[in-house]
Amino acid sequence: MIHPLERALLLGSALLVLAAPTALRAQECLDCHGEPGSSVSFKSGENRDVTVDRKAWEASVHGSMGVACTDCHTEIKEYPHPEVTDKTARDLTLRFYTSCQQCHEDQFKKTLDSVHQRALAAGNKKAAVCADCHHPHTQKKITDDKGLQREGKLDQTSAATKKTIDKVAGKIKKTVNPKH
Repeated sequence: MIHPLERALLLGSALLVLAAPTALRAQECLDCHGEPGSSVSFKSGENRDVTVDRKAWEASVHGSMGVACTDCHTEIKEYPHPEVTDKTARDLTLRFYTSCQQCHEDQFKKTLDSVHQRALAAGNKKAAVCADCHHPHTQKKITDDKGLQREGKLDQTSAATKKTIDKVAGKIKKTVNPKH
């Protein structure tokens, strides 16, 4: 018979072994993407910096929970990466934003009847999507253990985004509902 302490140690060791590949995948990605100057080019001629700040990632809710880069970037299976086929950086963002629903299904569903989604459905590529306010590489945890919003824990971009939304709200309304 296995002693309860031995059982706990075995279980803990098994969990570490299972968790190691996820951490290793993030570490492997950060070996390149953690170096300043990493960028990707688009068919439009624009470039996007794809450097990920290692400390910011580790402090983010996704990094601290051991989320693997490939959990969201599912098309990345090897290095060198497949060619980026998106015409613009915004097209890339719009292609990835639905990956948030894999883990955040309830929150994602709430956005489906938002002004942002209506603007997007109307063809406005500038309409806000999840990552525009909640940067997946830097977003801190904004809820407590009960799922309630923690005081002062919204991503810093939220305040700036709120100002931008207030500034362009009329333009978005006109795109969604031109009669008003």
